[in-house]
Amino acid sequence: MTAPDLAQNVPRAEAVMVRHKEHHAEIDTYTDAFTKFSLMGHRLIAEGHFLAPEIEEKISILEQRKQLLNDTWARRKALYDENLDTQVQCSAVGL
Repeated sequence: MTAPDLAQNVPRAEAVMVRHKEHHAEIDTYTDAFTKFSLMGHRLIAEGHFLAPEIEEKISILEQRKQLLNDTWARRKALYDENLDTQVQCSAVGL
């Protein structure tokens, strides 16, 4: 989801943005699976499953990591947006 270096021209910056949006689409494909896993785990916990503490821990870790993934994606998007704007401005003034 991260590019090693920021693009140095408009076409490459646009390509990075396209790839980044594709990553978001891939993340979204797992939303239903994540929701089902979480609901099933919470149901098991509510029913008093003998592994309830472990299930709760795993769900908590998964939720934290999912949030970190979403936050990282959003921060990278802001960075890529800014880079694209910079490249467009540099291109407009001939740099």
